[in-house]
Amino acid sequence: MIDLSHNETCTYLALALEGKGLPQGLTRPLAIYAVDQGLIHQALNWDQADLPNLIQDLAAADAIRPSRQSLPLNLWQRIKTLAAQTYVPESETSKHSGAGAGVSDND
Repeated sequence: MIDLSHNETCTYLALALEGKGLPQGLTRPLAIYAVDQGLIHQALNWDQADLPNLIQDLAAADAIRPSRQSLPLNLWQRIKTLAAQTYVPESETSKHSGAGAGVSDND
């Protein structure tokens, strides 16, 4: 098992959902919903066809969020693998075309 904060779990699950092709604007709310409802395993199988029902579920959901989340290591590895599919390889070309902080990282 790996012990993660609620935010860490939601962040990586949102990236994993984005890596599966779900709309970027919905991945964070869907990830929070999945974590809050104990649906992390199921969330990794969600696709575009599930969106109408998921959007209804999101509208109805109102859960208290725990501060930490314990996940099996194999589930954590699957989430990280899918999340990594959203990363852009670092290169001078990618920096100049808008990936990451670019040539100036002053935040």
